[in-house]
Amino acid sequence: MYSRTSQGGVSPSPQPTRPLVNVLEEMVMQEVTRQLGRLPDSQKDKIDAVDVAGYVLNRMQPMYATNRNGWSFQREKALVRASQDIARLVTQGIEAVKRSPNRQRSPLPQTLKSEAVLNQIRELLSRPDLDWSNVMSALIELKAAADRANALSAGIPQTRPQPTDPPRDAWGYR
Repeated sequence: MYSRTSQGGVSPSPQPTRPLVNVLEEMVMQEVTRQLGRLPDSQKDKIDAVDVAGYVLNRMQPMYATNRNGWSFQREKALVRASQDIARLVTQGIEAVKRSPNRQRSPLPQTLKSEAVLNQIRELLSRPDLDWSNVMSALIELKAAADRANALSAGIPQTRPQPTDPPRDAWGYR
C-alpha cells in the first residue's frame, strides 16, 4: 500500500488502510480451473494453475476494487469486457506452461501470503485497523457478539458475571 507524503509524493505505508483486490484474479482462476478440467489427467498433473493465472494476469489491465460496491462494479465491467480475453489468454497460458514444465519453482515468502490473508480478514470484518497483533482479539469479540445474538434470538436470558461475583468452579458452585 502507498500513502501520500506531505510533499505530494507517494511513499510506502507500513499498514494498509484497507484491502486492495484485483477482481480479475477470481475470474481468471475460475477459467483456469474450467479449462484444466477439460484436459486429460496426464496433462493436468504437469500444469500448475497458479502459473497459468500469473501468465494471464500479467497480460491484462488490472481492475482493482477497495470496497464491495467497487468490487461489484468492476466485476460486472469485467464480465462484459474481459471474459473473452480471459478465455483466450488462459488457453495461451496453458500452452506456455506446457512448453516449460520443468521450471525452477521457489514459492513466494509466507509473509506475502499472510498479508493477503490479513487484508481479506480486514475487508470481511470492515476493520482496517487490524494487524496480526490484534486480529485474534477481534475474532473473539466477534464470536462473543454472535453468541449473544444467537442466545437472544433463542430467548435465552443473558447473564454476565459481575466483577464482584466470586469465581465459580467447573460445576457452577462458588
